[in-house]
Amino acid sequence: MNIFLRQIGRPAVAGVFTALVYFSGLLLFLTPLPLFYLSWNAKKGEWFFGVFFAFAIGFLFNFAVLPENLSLSPSEIFLNFSCYLYYLCMAFILSLGVWKRWRLEKMGGVATLMVSALTVMGALLIQRLGFADIHGVFQGFLAESSKMLDQMALSQPQDKQAEMLFLAAQTKEWLAILPKLFPSLVFLATLLTAVLNIGIPRLFYRGSKPMKWAGDFKRLQLPSVALWALITGGVLYFLDTYYFQTDILKIAAINLAIAALSVYFLQGLSIMAFFLMRYSLLFLFGIYGLLILFFQMVGLVVVGLGVADTWIDFRKLQKKETI
Repeated sequence: MNIFLRQIGRPAVAGVFTALVYFSGLLLFLTPLPLFYLSWNAKKGEWFFGVFFAFAIGFLFNFAVLPENLSLSPSEIFLNFSCYLYYLCMAFILSLGVWKRWRLEKMGGVATLMVSALTVMGALLIQRLGFADIHGVFQGFLAESSKMLDQMALSQPQDKQAEMLFLAAQTKEWLAILPKLFPSLVFLATLLTAVLNIGIPRLFYRGSKPMKWAGDFKRLQLPSVALWALITGGVLYFLDTYYFQTDILKIAAINLAIAALSVYFLQGLSIMAFFLMRYSLLFLFGIYGLLILFFQMVGLVVVGLGVADTWIDFRKLQKKETI
């Protein structure tokens, strides 16, 4: 009886927590965490029970429990549930990494690339078949943002309105580009989700060293293929600017560059963590706090560290076997 309760109870709890984390809206990026954690401590059969519970409870919440959903259109409800499936897919690939004993680089890379690709292709298919109007969601967001910017500018004193309206117009131009950057935005959100769901448990359970076979973030080493993504983006941008001038290649180049730079930013953080590992946790939080406050300047330095590490292994003098 105890074994039966454990085999059913743990998956049920993981499924319930998965749905609660997602529909609470507070910790959206941590939706895969309960099922990911379950994969460390349960058999595969139990894990799939957990997915079943998560899917069933999520379906119930999305279509029956939440009263605000009654006012949404069928396409909006479908789109909300598709976002939930996005996180369940992330949970599956991260759990697959546990079962296959992948290293951090492979686990995070496969999860980010596969889920991003599936999301972009799924979004295009959903838009094409008319199940949901994703383009309309973007347009609605742009319209609301434009309205809010105008209201903020007009609420300023008369002598500052001209300056604020100019800033609002520039911001609108940047916002108008967002739909074209959809692939890279999905990639960034997926990378952040993977990093949080892998990193937070390892941080809190540092003493027991869960997934020690996965390696250490301080010794993260990206494959050279990431550099080719950055080079390809630069070549496409050059070709479009000086030869083709179609803007299609330019948008593709910008998306590639954003994705590649975000990955190298992560490797730069790994290098920083390696050289700062002797310092106290309070000092580390201070350094990362400065990084957040002055991201535009310091962020480029961190990205540069990550890119340069492809040729200059900054940690080569202290290489040792990962524990």
